[in-house]
Amino acid sequence: RDYGHAAGEPIQHLFFYVPIDDVSHYHVRIDSIGFTEQRKARIMPRIRDTRSSVQDEIMAILAGDKSIDQVLDHPEIVRIQDGVAIVGQGAIAERSGERLGTSDAAVILLRQVWLRELATLAEGNPPTLVVRPENLDNMQTK
Repeated sequence: RDYGHAAGEPIQHLFFYVPIDDVSHYHVRIDSIGFTEQRKARIMPRIRDTRSSVQDEIMAILAGDKSIDQVLDHPEIVRIQDGVAIVGQGAIAERSGERLGTSDAAVILLRQVWLRELATLAEGNPPTLVVRPENLDNMQTK
């Protein structure tokens, strides 16, 4: 995907997060820039500059010092949005004392599916194949 431009030229980014524990993750990022040495000299300083500010922008938004609207033109907006969503959730909550009721049926079902699929993967088996119905967009709820 082309998530941003440096010096007006496209850069392809692939990035993902690998959970480390309940409150931290490892961020893996690969940038693909087809360039000559001249293009590299123009682009690389901007990439380095924006990488250092992503965490600052995330923390400023979560602290209420900035709004997401103030960073929409940031070249790393996708990483900022992801960071706000991930960091804003906080630590994984202890749920052993939780009391779910009938109105929480969807939450209960989703957790059961996750547990089933994780157990399947832990046994070395492939996860359940899920196919999206072609007419899903035309379906209506009653």
